[in-house]
Amino acid sequence: MSAYNSRRYNNANRRSGQIGNRIQVQEEHETLRKKWDMHEGRLQKHWDSLNQDQRRECILKLADGQNIPRHPEASTHGGVLSSLVPEWNLRDLSDPEEDCLLDMMANRAIPDLIDQYKLNDKTFIERRMETHELRVNQSFRDAYIMFIDSDQYGQAVQIPRSKMAEIEWAFRFGNMLPKGIGEMILCRQLFLLQRLNDFANIILGDAGVTNIPRKRREVDQLDLAWLTRTILSNKNSTQLANTPVAPTADEAVDALEQGIQMLQVPGSRGAASQIRPAAKKIKEEPLPDPKDLIRDREIAHEAYLDSLASQPGMLAREVAAFFSSRPELIADEKGRSLPLKADMHASGAVLDAAQSAIKAAAISSYADQLLGRLEDAGSDKLRRSIILQELSNVAHLDYVRLQSLLKRQLTRDSKLFKRMSNAVDAVGNPNIKLKGKPQDPETTPQKAHGCIGELFKLYHKTNFEKYGETLPRDAFETMGLLSLSAAVNLSLAQKGPVPSRKKAQFFVTRAQELEAELNRLKADLGPVLTKKALDDGHIDGALERLDEIVAEKVGARLGFLYEDLIQDSFSYLDKQYDHAKANGETDWTALPVEPQEVYEELVESRKQKNKSRSSSRSQLDILPSARESVPAPPPIEVEYESMVETFQNLIGKSESREAVGWAAFNLAMKEL
Repeated sequence: MSAYNSRRYNNANRRSGQIGNRIQVQEEHETLRKKWDMHEGRLQKHWDSLNQDQRRECILKLADGQNIPRHPEASTHGGVLSSLVPEWNLRDLSDPEEDCLLDMMANRAIPDLIDQYKLNDKTFIERRMETHELRVNQSFRDAYIMFIDSDQYGQAVQIPRSKMAEIEWAFRFGNMLPKGIGEMILCRQLFLLQRLNDFANIILGDAGVTNIPRKRREVDQLDLAWLTRTILSNKNSTQLANTPVAPTADEAVDALEQGIQMLQVPGSRGAASQIRPAAKKIKEEPLPDPKDLIRDREIAHEAYLDSLASQPGMLAREVAAFFSSRPELIADEKGRSLPLKADMHASGAVLDAAQSAIKAAAISSYADQLLGRLEDAGSDKLRRSIILQELSNVAHLDYVRLQSLLKRQLTRDSKLFKRMSNAVDAVGNPNIKLKGKPQDPETTPQKAHGCIGELFKLYHKTNFEKYGETLPRDAFETMGLLSLSAAVNLSLAQKGPVPSRKKAQFFVTRAQELEAELNRLKADLGPVLTKKALDDGHIDGALERLDEIVAEKVGARLGFLYEDLIQDSFSYLDKQYDHAKANGETDWTALPVEPQEVYEELVESRKQKNKSRSSSRSQLDILPSARESVPAPPPIEVEYESMVETFQNLIGKSESREAVGWAAFNLAMKEL
């Protein structure tokens, strides 16, 4: 293999209009990491102090700040930026409600380049090749790029076809890519690293910092004109000039509606597909239909509620699991744990177990009802658009719920986490964080897809019986549910609206407020369950006592609290639809989520609503007395005695059996 690894080669390539970014990527990453390590606090503090206009002015100070796209789909510079680095746009970077820019800086400074490549850039570029026909405006013969964790990261090599079999493993594991694909990955990384370094200099300079790590660039910054000539997409290609730049709102809704029937995402690829020319379509593996996944989860959660209500032993195990994984057990940054209040924490564990099960069932029930309304919407584009956005947000809420549950389960007997003293999360729980500097603590469902694929490979090549002993059983089960939730999110977001923090926020906001309200109740919950009773497994009556206390202090039983949340959310969606239709909006504007009533008035209104309920049973109840009894299956009349006798001889275990002949077995199967 002959390697193109010299600075002279890279500079010559750049001057002649070709690509050579490996050295620059490594240098820019090293410089950005030093800035982040030294000045993370100053960067965060100064950026948080700026409003949106001030943030815009700061961004426009960049050398090419005037050319930054105004939004992710802008056609600036032929649209190459919106295809290659859509996150680099003025709208998202300056949003005061988000920390997109500093999050991006952290995600580019802290992880190693190889981790950025595996978890983000490789999957992103391959997907853009499919959706935007992204490609390099050159052809390379027998040329490839290596992505390995060393100073050889991003090195270009030439490999004769006669030697391809010897390095097939590198393609299989994604460490070797065709040069065209690899160069687009390096261009994406270099563009972001250079701009983030320059931007960090601007912020730190405005904050009065003088000791800023800098390194002179021996090669000019990756300029937009060169980038536009070198990388093509369906937005800047002359061959595709007649292609619409962006789909209309109706087309986006149609695409997602069709995608809900059968969506596909890039799957694992073997060496053969890795070395195909970039212009060819990349094979994809289908995800399950999100409709099926959502409805299967609703059935599963319904059965889970039934089991908790009817099986005291199962409920006792769940309560014990929540008791032993409570955040108060984790030491804070100074090594201190909160004192044990055994009976209060045991009662709180009952609330956690019940609330977790009911919330999960409520989310899946709401998602399933949204699917029903989507089918009923017919050709009403506006209503379908609103429902699809709500469905995307609810699916993401379920993903976040499972993430939090998994983190709680993994903290048990683990020294990898710390509790932030005097800090709570969005729903009032003690704030738990990983120790050290995790490379990506806010993993999205899209990024989780790649991580789950790696875990799948680990599962197949590991002695799982031995490995599984290190992972709590409940955490293993939650990991499986999390992978299903990621699949739902990925399917819904592939060709339609991604989760939004600005639109369709009623259910998400109210669900967080309700969970926070219930968490505040723990300190004044009373004797729902004693620690001794929990140790003995005697929890009879705990759910009834819990529901009585919740109804008295909050205004309604747990099941009705979430049932009312679903009904109120549908009322909000109807109001949103009427407002958008009255104003003739296609790209509808979200209605604000009004603040709740004063707490005392809210509790009283819930109690008044209880008096007018048509039924004392809720579909989300967890009490044995409130759950609808499952009718016994009708007796089966035996019409084929010979068939029954054959199968009894074949599989019966209670007594000695006779041999079963082939003719008898064949006849029994036909009768069956």
